[in-house]
Amino acid sequence: MEKLTFSELNVVILSSVLNSECRLVRVVNKLNFRSISIVDSIMELIIHCEVCDFDIVLIESGGELSDFIQGVKSIKSFKGYKSKPIIVYGSNVGEGGLLDMDKFAYLLKPVRSNVLVKAIHEMITDRKDLY
Repeated sequence: MEKLTFSELNVVILSSVLNSECRLVRVVNKLNFRSISIVDSIMELIIHCEVCDFDIVLIESGGELSDFIQGVKSIKSFKGYKSKPIIVYGSNVGEGGLLDMDKFAYLLKPVRSNVLVKAIHEMITDRKDLY
């Protein structure tokens, strides 16, 4: 298996915890993405995805489930985002019909670095043999 580098990828993270205490942000910072944008609401995430071209969307789930599901569906409807990876990290979100979407993964808290790396790798290379 070839070594995957993330240095060419742009990522956006939705997290309600916008400081170094957010485990997801700490893990992602270690992966050396080209750029990392962090937002704190599903509406801000939708706006960012509508105007910017991110390679990966990472979401720490929380808040109102119906808003979250509608937000993910909205992002997937944007030009170029249907096949872009959306990885949700959480413990309190039911799948809500999202798991049948193309390029969607759900990781349970707490996320381990190696599990996140494998999920991202699987999403961007279409490999299914990494777990």
